[in-house]
Amino acid sequence: MLHRCALEYAAEHHESPTTFLSDRRRNDRPIRPVHEPITVDPALTPSANKSVAARAQFIHDQLPEGGLFADMDWRISPTPFALGEELARGLEPLGRVLLQFNRAVNLLYRQSVAGRVPGWIATWLDRGKPEGLIALQRSNALKNELPRVIRPDLLLTDHGLALTELDAVPGGIGLTAWLNQTYAQIGEMVLGGADGMLRGFAGIFGEARTVQVVISQEAATYRPEMEWICHQMNSVERCFVPRDT
Repeated sequence: MLHRCALEYAAEHHESPTTFLSDRRRNDRPIRPVHEPITVDPALTPSANKSVAARAQFIHDQLPEGGLFADMDWRISPTPFALGEELARGLEPLGRVLLQFNRAVNLLYRQSVAGRVPGWIATWLDRGKPEGLIALQRSNALKNELPRVIRPDLLLTDHGLALTELDAVPGGIGLTAWLNQTYAQIGEMVLGGADGMLRGFAGIFGEARTVQVVISQEAATYRPEMEWICHQMNSVERCFVPRDT
């Protein structure tokens, strides 16, 4: 399906389809082939009363060819990490809270640029950025735009959750989607459900028919999971196409 979508996009935009196909090379290494969607015979799915080894083997067997992160191996757990009811309730509203935080920080930056609050705030946030990027982020068209992805780094401490970083890089979305999908298949309850990450990822792009997922060289580690999630998202109506910068 991904190859067909790539060819359709190339035809519409007068580009060579070899830009998208899996035989294209990056750094003299072939790109891994697009993974087929995971389909499982319910009769082969281990139930909760199966042995730990059987559950772990089933989970291992669902890994896409080439893995999810480049050049990384995984230890397999027969069960997902248990959060507990109280911690799970605390995580559910966190996205909305962090979105409001992002909005507040963006407003603070713009007010600093305008001179309504101390100027050192904008100076600090602009440090190390090229002038063209600073001009772009201050433009009227983009000044109110916020990242479509909120990825907090959370540490579980003896006193609850600690937020150590608030990132907007989508690395890990495909991995988490695969984990949710796979553990749900063996009857485990997972936050967001089996397809929560897939629905969230699709929602970033609105009604766009063709979505190009651009993967930089610096983010090459995440390419396998992006290929996997793009293939999962493809349908007759939509094409998700991973691309290099």
